[in-house]
Amino acid sequence: YLLLKEAATIFGRNLYVGERRPINNGDSQATLSDFKYFTYADTLRMVESLGRALDQEVDVPVSHYEQEGSSTPPKPLRVLGIWSRTRMDWRLLDFAANYRGIVTVPLYDTLGEQSVKHIVQQTKMQVLAAEGSKLDAALRLKKEGFPLKAVISFDEPTKEQEEAFAEAGVCLYHQEKLRRRYLTIADTKTPEELVPSLDDICTIIFTSGTTGLPKGAVHTNGSMLSFVGSYLTSCNRMQVRVGDSTLSYLPLAHIYQRGVELVVTLLGIRVAYYSGDMLRLAEDVQLSKPSVFIAVPRVFNRISGKINAGIRQKHPFVQWLAAKALDAKKHKYQQNPSAISSFFPDLLFRNIRASMGGNIRTVCVGSAPMDAQQLLELQMYLSTVICEGWGMTETGISFLQHSNDSSKGTIGGPLASTEFKVVSLPELQYDATANPPRGELLVRGHSLMKEYFLSPERTKETIDEDGWLHTGDVVEIQPSGAVKIIDRAKNVFKLAHGEYIAPERLENIYSNSRWVEQIFVYGDSLEAALVAIVVPASAEVRKWAEKNNKGGEPYSTLLSDAALKKEIVQDLEVLGRQQLKGFEIIKAVFLTEEAFTPENGLTTPTMKLVRHAAKKRFLKEIRELYAGLNASK
Repeated sequence: YLLLKEAATIFGRNLYVGERRPINNGDSQATLSDFKYFTYADTLRMVESLGRALDQEVDVPVSHYEQEGSSTPPKPLRVLGIWSRTRMDWRLLDFAANYRGIVTVPLYDTLGEQSVKHIVQQTKMQVLAAEGSKLDAALRLKKEGFPLKAVISFDEPTKEQEEAFAEAGVCLYHQEKLRRRYLTIADTKTPEELVPSLDDICTIIFTSGTTGLPKGAVHTNGSMLSFVGSYLTSCNRMQVRVGDSTLSYLPLAHIYQRGVELVVTLLGIRVAYYSGDMLRLAEDVQLSKPSVFIAVPRVFNRISGKINAGIRQKHPFVQWLAAKALDAKKHKYQQNPSAISSFFPDLLFRNIRASMGGNIRTVCVGSAPMDAQQLLELQMYLSTVICEGWGMTETGISFLQHSNDSSKGTIGGPLASTEFKVVSLPELQYDATANPPRGELLVRGHSLMKEYFLSPERTKETIDEDGWLHTGDVVEIQPSGAVKIIDRAKNVFKLAHGEYIAPERLENIYSNSRWVEQIFVYGDSLEAALVAIVVPASAEVRKWAEKNNKGGEPYSTLLSDAALKKEIVQDLEVLGRQQLKGFEIIKAVFLTEEAFTPENGLTTPTMKLVRHAAKKRFLKEIRELYAGLNASK
């Protein structure tokens, strides 16, 4: 809150936050307006009025906790859950809660019912803010015995919903009406002035849960602000500036987007909140025209796939021309990293850049590793700087590449508040003293979480007595000193002949295939080869069917076609031979229509593959793939 207050003092009249509103009756498929923005000064007033409403009307209660093995009970907290996609209301409420010393607990909008109940129960949450689509689920929580006393709706509730909540004994508020009322009523008393401390708990961010129920990372005001200070004292590595603009569409429930928005707030940057529909993201980009774009690999993979698919549909001469222009631009950039633009290639690729709004100048990609070659090509197509970063729920954003660094596939170096070291993992044959050094990444610094909520044993397992947090990420130190993520230590496995496999790295590479929408690489310790479960690009499958006189066959039948599988395996082999070892080549695939999503439990809310769930779901198919390979020997 004090960061926003400082920014409003400096940039009061500058535009800050904006959103699109439905033009007709709140229908999700309605025509949406253009972005309407509010100044920094207006935003501060809205936040303070909402904070007064939280104190004087909603009256967020104090929850008390007990902790096993501790004679001293944990500090009581006023807890407010936020269960919604990213939107402007989310950002306003988060600031307002911090203004009044209330601890926010974000819940991913795609979170499963079991995880939601776990978080609500562990935090003893009594007040929950939610978008309209979550109101029925919130009411079910109350009916199942959870102690909800009040729900704040980001969307205007229906009369039926108001009656149902009243019958259940839950106060239901509409956030916008609350905010407007406390902005205008004359008898609003000025709340008690709070003096926040850097050690005060700001938020409890629950992990996305790749290995079971999510754990709550407790972050203080100090750890949340650490990234802001670290970024500003680390040479502004992305070269953002006052007057820039960005589009917020990644989950605010994740520390990545939340940390980014704190930085852009203090730098006077305009933030447009997307419409809430990923199918409309391209439209949001066109209207908001961001100069700073924050991305994750799954978004960039889609963008890259569309670009390459578009080029493949052009005349062969145009394809040849595009390839030559791309190669020429790569060569020029690698000779001179400041040469982002190049006249002829930029003229040829101008429509690609226009598809991103036309103003894009700098990009940060994080959350998961991405293939280096794909990143370089995207940078050439878009004529923009692309920086890679790294962080975790437990660490905040800790590493960020400098815009002047022309290498791809690394996360650069640590930010100002972060120390790091690499330790050997002999059981996985990673040696921190070898050349190049490889091992587990350990970090220490002000951005680290305080602890896991009510979980002292898990905290001790993760943060050692010297304050080093064991990330579980396997890294390699480059000759330049930059850090490269190889994989997660727990994901690495061994094949029958003793070769170690880092599956996430392979999945990033194989995702470059035009056939691949999603991929799960699997290897069995009793087998000598890799297999994969592939969600294929449906457009490519349909084109293959037409070309092979099978256009009339059902899609499910096509996915079982041995000739199609053979062609996809051959394409993956060609791709793999360019940069992988022989034992890293996929030998067989199973094709599925079933996308990997949070709803079916195959990915986390941040779209990370849940490997144990994928193995369980496709175990029968995996066994059949190995049986087929063994029979053909």
